[in-house]
Amino acid sequence: MQAISSFSDSDWAGNPDDRRSTSRYCVFFGPNPISWSSKMQPTIARSSTEDEYRSLAHTAAESKVLCLHYVSTDALVADVFTRGLSAARFEFLRDKLKVQSLQFAGG
Repeated sequence: MQAISSFSDSDWAGNPDDRRSTSRYCVFFGPNPISWSSKMQPTIARSSTEDEYRSLAHTAAESKVLCLHYVSTDALVADVFTRGLSAARFEFLRDKLKVQSLQFAGG
């Protein structure tokens, strides 16, 4: 039986110009990503807790999941959509999303 798993994150006041945060999530059905998003929040959050709650609420609405679990930052696949990552970290998260790099023959 396949399970739905959801991951979310946000960067509180991540935009230095207007202090708005970016929320992102990724929803999996088994090992396969079925939905993902990364978008700027429409209003400014007053705290990191409020910011994370908004992101979590959007994720829950998208995935329709009632049971959500904490996931360590090390396993947060949603980071691949908006954060600057090292090549190794990017490839690790890309592999978790089951996305492969295309190899072209010739030049």
